[in-house]
Amino acid sequence: YLDLSKANEEIHHFKSEKILHKVKALMSLASSDNPHEAELATQKANQLLLKYNLNIEHISESEIYMTTLYEVKRRNAKIHAFYEILKYFLVKPVFIYGQNKVLLEVSGHIDNIELAKYIVDFLDREFDRLWKTSGLKGLRAKNSFFEGLAKGFSAKMEKNKETFSLPEQKALVKIEKDLELQVQRAYRRLSQTSNSRSFDSHAFAKGQEKGKHLNINSPIKNKTKNFLLGWRP
Repeated sequence: YLDLSKANEEIHHFKSEKILHKVKALMSLASSDNPHEAELATQKANQLLLKYNLNIEHISESEIYMTTLYEVKRRNAKIHAFYEILKYFLVKPVFIYGQNKVLLEVSGHIDNIELAKYIVDFLDREFDRLWKTSGLKGLRAKNSFFEGLAKGFSAKMEKNKETFSLPEQKALVKIEKDLELQVQRAYRRLSQTSNSRSFDSHAFAKGQEKGKHLNINSPIKNKTKNFLLGWRP
């Protein structure tokens, strides 16, 4: 006797693991010293992620997951930078404010959630490493440097979108809109982002330049648990 639902689930799990492995491998290639090779690897990683999501586009609301990826006592430049970067990986980041803590949650398909975990784990360590080697000092400079990292990375990803074909660009817009609608049903009110920190233009520019060459290439295990969104009536 063959349990078809279980067999299909195992097949899906195997396929998703293969896809995530390929995406992570391409991200590793994106750290190449060869600019052309790095750019091509980034492009292929994003196209692969998009094509995979097109195959799971018709997922139901019950298949949208959420998880907490990062927690701080109060919102800072680093968690805000993570928020900005994650938007390029087909998940919806949201700030949740609790008593003496701020959570960065993401919602989306479970496979994209797994990739988001991998990304935040890497960025958390890489941001600290880049700051230590920046030659800058002070909290204002640090905040501005982290904001610059996110801005530079975002500019690279926007440029990468331009390499997509017109059908791919339209598909990406549709996936992002669908995710936005599904997540809005789960949250009564989404937290808005704002930036009221003091600004250091030199540190920002230095971070921005580093962000243009920021590549996500080091897998680190994350113990955060996933759980299904509780849909409210």
